[in-house]
Amino acid sequence: MKTAKQRLPIRQLEQLVKRLVNSHKELGWDKLSLAVWFGAKEETNRVHLLEVFERLPESVSEELETMTYTPTADFPAILQVVAAAPADIENAVERRDPRLRAIVGADPQVLVCDKRGKALWEKVRRAFAL
Repeated sequence: MKTAKQRLPIRQLEQLVKRLVNSHKELGWDKLSLAVWFGAKEETNRVHLLEVFERLPESVSEELETMTYTPTADFPAILQVVAAAPADIENAVERRDPRLRAIVGADPQVLVCDKRGKALWEKVRRAFAL
């Protein structure tokens, strides 16, 4: 197993990220509307994702929060996920949240996008067009 200090080849990283996001699409308790992989993608040991779930409760703090997971045998990279409800994204756009600006400016790649997710992502991109 690779350690957090070792870099993963881009092909392996892409496969891991797609498998992870696809598993999130199939959660029984919620619906993944938008998944965006952002940040460095070439031979790295970190993965940054923005995931918007339809039934996730709105954040009490009104902040976009990042959860960080250490590498495991199934996912041998550091995983940082911004998991949000649609209302969290709407509120972040209204507040001009610097976290969203950073995501838009960090080579975002949309992996999952339903109709609601597309509308949210377009709103984010328009608000933070660089």
